[in-house]
Amino acid sequence: LGGFRVRAAVQQAIGARSGHPYPASTPPEARPNSFNSTMEIENMTMSIDEGAVMRHLEKLVALKTRYSYSPQIKTAAEYIRGVFESCGLDVQYHDYLSGAREMKNVIATLKGANASAPAYYLGAHYDSTSGTPYYDAPGADDDGTGTAAVMAAAEVLSHYRFNRSIVFCAFS
Repeated sequence: LGGFRVRAAVQQAIGARSGHPYPASTPPEARPNSFNSTMEIENMTMSIDEGAVMRHLEKLVALKTRYSYSPQIKTAAEYIRGVFESCGLDVQYHDYLSGAREMKNVIATLKGANASAPAYYLGAHYDSTSGTPYYDAPGADDDGTGTAAVMAAAEVLSHYRFNRSIVFCAFS
């Protein structure tokens, strides 16, 4: 579940790649700056933990609703932020107003070596809706799977160094 989307996102972002895989604790400046190996790209995509994707999805669905105007939307944003922070990414909330309500997008950046190069963006919306959105909008397919895939992509890609920055977005 979600593995295909995650692999596709990783493969799309791979064009910006300029380093080798290392544990997250290795500082980016200590990582090599070049590679050209289809095998490494395949290994990267195969390192996606589909169980982790499912755990992220289950955590989001367990909130019962992620309707934008429900209190649970804040819990979802905090969970997503925590996942991104555990990847060592630079994480921010992008606050905006929808009517009189303050909303939060969760934006995480994996900084690239070339600050002037355009960034790549991976995103999904984490809010959900239904006929009874305040009580029952678990949103597995509205877009829980996409959000789980973005978090899983961040978990994999954070172990690599890229020429361009990659921005992971969870939209409310």
